[in-house]
Amino acid sequence: MTEGGGALFRKKDGEAGAVTLFLILILAGVYMFVAVFIDYARIAAFKVQAERMTHAALRSVMSAYDPSLREYGLFAYGDSSSEAIMAKVLNDSVKPSAVKDSFPILDIQWDTTSLSMDRELGNYEIFNRQIQEDMKYRAPVDFTLEVVNRFKPMSEELKEAAHTVDLLKKLQKLYDKREKLLDEAIENQTESAEKLKNLPDLIMNPPSSAIYDEMLREAPETAAEAAARYADYLNKKQIDEGLPFTQQMYIVELGRYRTGVGKVATGISMTIQPAFQTHQTKLEEAHAKIEEARQINEEMKRVIAEGENRSQNASYDNVGNSTLAGASPSSAGRGDEAKSTRSLASELVRADSLFDQLNARVRSQTSDFNLVRTDSMELNMQLHSVTAVNGVAIKPAVTQASRTTEQYMNTYVRSGSSNVIMQSKKQLEEGRGSDAQRKANDKESKGKLKEVKRMLSQIEKGSSGSKEAFKQLETYYNANIAFNEASREESKKAEIDGDPYDSGGNAMNGMDSLFGGMSGLLDSLGDELFQNEYALAYFNSMDFGQLFNWTEGSGDAGMSLSLKIRSWSTSFTVSIILQVTLRLLMPKSLGCD
Repeated sequence: MTEGGGALFRKKDGEAGAVTLFLILILAGVYMFVAVFIDYARIAAFKVQAERMTHAALRSVMSAYDPSLREYGLFAYGDSSSEAIMAKVLNDSVKPSAVKDSFPILDIQWDTTSLSMDRELGNYEIFNRQIQEDMKYRAPVDFTLEVVNRFKPMSEELKEAAHTVDLLKKLQKLYDKREKLLDEAIENQTESAEKLKNLPDLIMNPPSSAIYDEMLREAPETAAEAAARYADYLNKKQIDEGLPFTQQMYIVELGRYRTGVGKVATGISMTIQPAFQTHQTKLEEAHAKIEEARQINEEMKRVIAEGENRSQNASYDNVGNSTLAGASPSSAGRGDEAKSTRSLASELVRADSLFDQLNARVRSQTSDFNLVRTDSMELNMQLHSVTAVNGVAIKPAVTQASRTTEQYMNTYVRSGSSNVIMQSKKQLEEGRGSDAQRKANDKESKGKLKEVKRMLSQIEKGSSGSKEAFKQLETYYNANIAFNEASREESKKAEIDGDPYDSGGNAMNGMDSLFGGMSGLLDSLGDELFQNEYALAYFNSMDFGQLFNWTEGSGDAGMSLSLKIRSWSTSFTVSIILQVTLRLLMPKSLGCD
């Protein structure tokens, strides 16, 4: 029983150690998983540590930036060896720990390291990005508070000044053209009238209401003398008609009379014919010029009416009405003086009745000349008849021709209250008012413009030192343009117009552009603002008020200005050199600019 009962619980042969083997298989899988996990963790830790070391090394390299560039808000690599700095930092980071019995989890050893520079500072995109990063907080504040707030109190004054200058510039051109046309029309009338100034000397000199008979002594020099001696001529002609040639007593006197009459008739013809052509062309031109002046006068009215709705004024209003942080200076004025000046613009417009009067006088001159021409030609016919026909009524023809001619001369040629051409001139001068003062001011303004041109010419020539500095600056600039492969238009020299009105108008156009830009800038700020504010913040400015002392020929002033120009140009040259020669140490792998 005992043996039999024990046999029930006895293990079979071959099953000894089965549990142990099963446990070993399980533990082997666990150990393999743990070993793989540990290796993976070490690899991940290695990557993280390597990245941290690399970042530390790159920060060390970047800490070797050029301090002189930092003064300009720019970061660029200096003269130190970048690879040496990086290699030292990486090697120091993997040195064994000084703690004894420490267990190194990661046994890192650097095989090879390399560093390549990228994102050169001379590249426009990089350079502008650094300017933006440096100025994105300063530029809006500096510009808004320092510039806009300075222009804001002047906006109303400058708006009225620009408005007035723009209006007066347009009107002045039209005004000068209109007055020139009117002067030319008067000159045409005068030129036409002057063609008849010798006619009274051929008809009757001095004029008289009656012609008395005279003896035939000398050859007649006027039509009146021919008429006065005509009776004696006929009497002596009848005496000699029945006598033989050798017995004729008055042949010489009769011959002188005929010669004198012929000269008078020829003289009248030679005066009337050119005068007719001149009156026909010049008076027509005068009428056309008066009508053209009338059209210009209407255009002046239109310019004045449209000037009240000037679109550029909105930019000034936007700046003046803007609400910005910071203290705003008190208003510089409301532009009352400019408004008052602009209100006088209507005085430059001529009354329509003036043009009607001038046209009426031109037509009157034409009709009066036609009367003179008709009577003179009638007289000329009578003069040709006196030597061939007896009993010619020469005296009434002379008297009528003399009367119409004298009337024409008093109305259009001779000085006096009845001269309508002088009346027209007087009307024009009365309408011009202070033209003499304006012309004197224009002359003075032109002199000032010439002085400014002379000053700028001396600045352009400059001293030998400043020339070399600017030549060097131009060299760097051209090199930078070539480096960025950017197309550009050649800069053109600004020209100062010799006309004070054009020069003033151009200045006010620039003011319109300035306020228009500020108005748009209040809504959007761009790269140009950052760049301009950057230049203002980091570079020296030059006092251009000293140019006046320099251009007056003072040696000390000239030397001082030359040094200032050289200092200013040198500072700007530094900026160009940075763009062309320095390279920014910010690898793309860091993902930063």
